[in-house]
This record gives sequence, structure tokens and C-alpha cells, in this order.
Amino acid sequence: MRGKLVLLFVLVFLATSCIIVSLPVKAEARTIIVPDDYSVIQEALDNAGAGDTIYVKKGVYCENLIIHTALSLIGEERDNTIIDGRMSDFGSVITITADGVTVAGFTIRNAVDLSASGITLCPGICCCNISGNMITGNSNGIHLISASNNNITGNRVNSNSGVGIMLHGSAPSTLGSHHNNIQGNEILFNSIEGIVLRLNCSYNNITGNNIGYSMREGILLSWAGNNIIIENDLTNCGVGVGDAGYGNTFLHNNFINNIQDSYTSWLDEATGKVVFSGGNWTENNMSECHGEDENSDGIKREPNLPDEENTETFGLMAPSDSSSGSTKSPELASPSAEPSTESQPEIAKPFPTVPVAAVATIAIVVILTGLLVYKKKHKRKAEHL
Repeated sequence: MRGKLVLLFVLVFLATSCIIVSLPVKAEARTIIVPDDYSVIQEALDNAGAGDTIYVKKGVYCENLIIHTALSLIGEERDNTIIDGRMSDFGSVITITADGVTVAGFTIRNAVDLSASGITLCPGICCCNISGNMITGNSNGIHLISASNNNITGNRVNSNSGVGIMLHGSAPSTLGSHHNNIQGNEILFNSIEGIVLRLNCSYNNITGNNIGYSMREGILLSWAGNNIIIENDLTNCGVGVGDAGYGNTFLHNNFINNIQDSYTSWLDEATGKVVFSGGNWTENNMSECHGEDENSDGIKREPNLPDEENTETFGLMAPSDSSSGSTKSPELASPSAEPSTESQPEIAKPFPTVPVAAVATIAIVVILTGLLVYKKKHKRKAEHL
């Protein structure tokens, strides 16, 4: 009988040990250094795990990168850590195909294929941070293709032959670029446009950017609605803002020396009618604005047109003091009125290691207690006999 009890105890111990040993253990995030650990950046990317940091020392790296893991790619020094697309037809210099990627501290140049960009975020990608980079000499600077909830901040996106920063959706699909934050970037000398939101791009925040010297629009909103455009400087563009969207808000923007500060209507080719955007323009500093200051309140308004679809647009004659902080920026609107953003994959919850270990320990105690009780009863029964 004693041998059976020992065997039972051993079996319980082994089973519990298997449970505890099989619990997943989260690997420690690593820092991989290029070129110390790997000579090229792509090789480091291919051998990195989620949460790792790839630190790239100063130098020129002639590569076209694909980032397929949630990690941080950090350059030692922006102006001297250069990723060069080699002026070839290999596509974008950096293509991001994973959520949760950070790219910071690089000069990214020479993606010259017409469809290529310095950085491209692929459809459905979210939660990435692109910050503190110099993106220059590409066809387009940064391109988000139906990508949402990303931060594009503090970059210098200059001297690209197409568009500085482009957000693209698709129609009539609900897949679009929504809830992105484009803030504090310098976007100068891009040949065609500075920032473009085109087709199903909604609830994006465009704040505090310095945009200038583009042949066409500094900011173009084409079939893009309910976006917030606040405290941007738009200088020396063909048109400061082209609002061919719906329900966009413009607050405290400065329009300086543009050929035309803005337009808020476009021709609907399907109906042949002029359509007005109906945006909300509040306290913008317009260098040229048609109409009269009829109420002597410092605002001159566009004259109303007889078309019932026309909505009032206006600009502030005196420059607004955006540094005073007296006016609170409007909150992003709720997306309930617009097509819902694409559902993001649910992040798997970590395996509950502590509860399972606790349950296993309790199970051992209960089993051992039961064995002891059983042994005592068996002993008493033997003595009674």
C-alpha cells in the first residue's frame, strides 16, 4: 500500500511539474546593433523578435527594407545615419507590414519609382510611430495606404518630387486611413503637394506643421471628411488648402504668400454641379480673402451664393495668436456618422501564469491532504481489525 501511495505522489508531482514548465515565458527584449551584430539592416530585421530594438550606427546603408515585426528601428544620428534606396526600382526605401513599429533618427532617400515612397505603411497597419526622420529625394515622402491610428511627428519631409505626406483610402470600401496624427512636421519644397488626404480618410489630426513651396496645394482634402486641421503654417504654395471634402474643421491656420489661400468647392462631374465642402473655418489668418467685414468684427466673409448648397466660408483678417492658448482645440469627432474603421486584430492576452501556478500548488496541497487522510483512515481500520 505504501508503494502505491508513493507512486501516486510521484505521478501527481510529475503532472504538476509539466503544467508549470509548459507555461510560456516572455523573452527579454533585445537590442541588436548594426553593423556590430549584423552587417546590413535587413538581416537584423529578419532575426529580430517582437519588442526588440535595432540600433543602427552612423553610415550609409544602401537597402530597401521590409519591417515585418513589431519593433523599434532607431538611427544613431539623423543626418548621418542614411538609408538609401539606391535610386532603383525596388520600391519604397522602408515598407512596414507589421503593427506597432517605430522608425526614428534616419535620413531616408532615393525611392524614385513613381509608386514608391520613403516610408510606406501597408493596408491595415496601425499603431506605428514615424518620428524625427529626414525624408528627402523620393517620389513621395510618407505614404499611408488604408492605415489608421499612427503617429507621424517631428519629421522633415522635404524636396520630394511628388507629395510630402499622403493618406490614401479606397472607395466605396470602408477600408480607409483614420485617426492618424500628423503633427509638428516640416514639409517643404515637395513638388506637387504638401499633405494629401484622398478617399475615405476621416478623423485625422493635422496640427502644427510647417508646409510650404509646393506647386499645388499645401493641404489637399479630396473626398475626405471630419478631419481637424489646426495651427499649420501654409506658405508660398499654389493653393494653401484645397477642401474638396466634407465636414472638415480649420482653426488658427496661417496662410502666407500663397497664390490662392483656399478653395472650398469643386465640380461634381457626375451631376455637373458645383459642390461646396461645408467645412468649419474659424479664426484663420488669411493673406487674401474675398468679401467684406460687414459687422466690423475683424472677420470678412465670403458673399452668399444663391445656390442652396453653398455654405459660408471665412477667414480672420488679423493674425491669430495661437500661442496664447486662449482657444481650446476642438476634440476629434465621433466616427459614428462615418463608415467604421477597419477592425484591428485583437491583441492576445498574456497567458495567466500566476493563476495557473497557484491553482497547481493548491491542487498538490489538496491531493496530499487527501492522501494523508486516506492513510490515517486505512491505518485505523487495520488496527481495528
